[in-house]
Amino acid sequence: DPNETTPGSNVLSKATGQAGKGRVELVRLLLSKGADPNAVIMSMQGEPMTNVLARACVASKPDVIEELLRAGARVNDAYFFGSPLLSAI
Repeated sequence: DPNETTPGSNVLSKATGQAGKGRVELVRLLLSKGADPNAVIMSMQGEPMTNVLARACVASKPDVIEELLRAGARVNDAYFFGSPLLSAI
């Protein structure tokens, strides 16, 4: 399931951040299989913390950011750690 979520992570966030090394091919595959480009990453307590676009911004992965934006990722969604737009600066 491309939208499987566990506390602190989900499949797409693993591919977009440092752990996945921002592998754009993997991100494209997950998006083509229905992964949500606006997936929210939850804390262990179930609180929304950030989203996959913000994680890609923090990891400085412009090719991944571009793919997420093409897939409809929203830049202004804000969570505990701020918005993707703030993460990019």
